[in-house]
Amino acid sequence: MLECSFWIVRRFMISSQLTITLRLKQYIFNSYWRRRLKSDLSIILTISRFPDDDDQIKGFSSFWLRYVHGFSPHFHCQQSLLGENDPRFTNHMTIGAKFELEEPLKYRHIYLCGVTSKQFPGLHFALLPKEGASAVAKTYNGLVITAVGAKRLEIPDLPDGFAGMDQNYTTCCNWKFGVEYYGISNMRRELIKDK
Repeated sequence: MLECSFWIVRRFMISSQLTITLRLKQYIFNSYWRRRLKSDLSIILTISRFPDDDDQIKGFSSFWLRYVHGFSPHFHCQQSLLGENDPRFTNHMTIGAKFELEEPLKYRHIYLCGVTSKQFPGLHFALLPKEGASAVAKTYNGLVITAVGAKRLEIPDLPDGFAGMDQNYTTCCNWKFGVEYYGISNMRRELIKDK
């Protein structure tokens, strides 16, 4: 009986050591790859104060920055851009500061959007992370937004009725951006109207 107990305890110790060794190897492996994948690219976004020195965002019904990793052509506006919003960017934020953006590990593009009433042009600042690049956008109400570590992407217009979609889609800059940089190959066929 004592010999049998000794064998069970010894087997348990070997099993525990093996589990600990495997977990340690997994931790080392994951840590190695996290360090290897860590981007050295730093992206800084600077939003100036208004010409009257006001440091509160104004003139936008909605103001957001999204880290975009995909596109859903079944929707328009922000909902079409798959990704996560940066909670620091809202239509109640303080400006006149620099913002360090997330490293481009889980996203491909950055999209800064300022929604306005129809009488004023909105802000659509689409960016691609790129070392050594910089871009500038100016808003209708005097803000100057500078990005360092990213280049600006153009958002081309689409013809009316593109892919059988109505003007809510074809005039939406978010949707036009998604079409240009992600395509509509994942669009369900029944949503595309044949003429």
